[in-house]
Amino acid sequence: TVVVKILLPQFLDNKKFVKRFEREAQTLSKINHPHLLTVYDYGVYGVNYPYIVTEFVPGVPLYEIIEEKGRIPLDETVEILSQVCDGLHTAHQQGITHRDMKPDNILVTREEQQEWIKVIDFGLAVDSPEGQTRLTDAGSLIGTAAYMAPEQFERMGADVDARTDVYALGVIFYEMLT
Repeated sequence: TVVVKILLPQFLDNKKFVKRFEREAQTLSKINHPHLLTVYDYGVYGVNYPYIVTEFVPGVPLYEIIEEKGRIPLDETVEILSQVCDGLHTAHQQGITHRDMKPDNILVTREEQQEWIKVIDFGLAVDSPEGQTRLTDAGSLIGTAAYMAPEQFERMGADVDARTDVYALGVIFYEMLT
C-alpha cells in the first residue's frame, strides 16, 4: 500500500506550484530516515501530471492527539519530539529545511505500546539555498504563522535554515505540554 500524491489540475498552469511539487519529490527522495516519509517514485504521468509515490503511514496527525488529550505527559512528549528531532537532524545535515513544521505534519503510529513518528509534507522545504531558484517572492511569507520564527516575519521571505524548524519544534513542545 502506497500513497500517490498528484498536483491538482487547477495548479498545473502555475509554474511555481509545479516547481514546488517537483522540489518536494526531489528533496524527499534524497533522504532515507525511519522518521521521515519515504519517497518510492516520482515523475510526470502523461503530458503534464506530476506525481509522487510515498510510503503509506497508518497514523494520525499529532494535532489530533493534542486536541484529544489536551496536555500530553512529559515522557510521551519527549519520546515523540526526540523522534521528530532525529529525522529533522538528518534532513538538516543534508541542507534541507522543512519550513512548515507543525503538528499537522507529524504522524503518530502506535506499534506495540510505542509511538512511531513520521515527519511528512516537505512541500515547502528548501534544499541548500545556494544555487537554488527562489520560489518565494520577496516580501511574501511561507509557512504556518503560529509556528514561524520571528525572523521569517522580519525578513519577509528571506532564506531560512534549520533554526526555523527548531523554533517551530519549540512551539509544538509548548503546545504538547500545555
